[in-house]
Amino acid sequence: AAYEAAPGDLASRLVHAISAGQAAGGDARGRESAAVLVVKDGAGYLGLNDRLVDLHVEDHATPIRELQRLLDIRHGQLAAAEATTYLDQLGDAREGERAGLIEQAGGAAERAIAVNRRSDTLWWLAAQTRLLGGDRPGALEAAQTALLISPSWPRLPEPTRIELGVKPELIDVLREDDGFRRLWDALAIQTPVARKQPAQETAE
Repeated sequence: AAYEAAPGDLASRLVHAISAGQAAGGDARGRESAAVLVVKDGAGYLGLNDRLVDLHVEDHATPIRELQRLLDIRHGQLAAAEATTYLDQLGDAREGERAGLIEQAGGAAERAIAVNRRSDTLWWLAAQTRLLGGDRPGALEAAQTALLISPSWPRLPEPTRIELGVKPELIDVLREDDGFRRLWDALAIQTPVARKQPAQETAE
């Protein structure tokens, strides 16, 4: 009953059912582990396997809660992959198709950050889709959030940023905003604080 009444996709309903089972009494041996596996033809990493969702929690004080956290991260990854797929289609899209692809990419990016707000790469994706959709203030907010999560972005080599999905064109447009440019430039010249070494004891 809990599975059938639960909202969301198959993995979400399975975790909801596990949680309901625990609330109803659970395993007499106690709570230590939890897992969920959902397979779909070619849905795994790079299409090399069928594991759409394959999550395990072992020896944890609150395994079901941790499983839900991992599932949120996975949902963010799947939504980001969906957004990226739409963005990749823009190059070959006809003029009349672009708006629809941008809207779909934006919706997927917003779903991604809704379930995993701690991922800087997802915020960069949201910045890109918001900018493409004409929401410059929203794009700036997303980019600044990404920098707050991980201030090292301006110090990364450009090829590394590109590999992680942050294109130079996006940064160039965002840097037209004075506030963002000052933040980016300030972070670009920062150096990591050297860890203090414990004072050496001198022999008496």
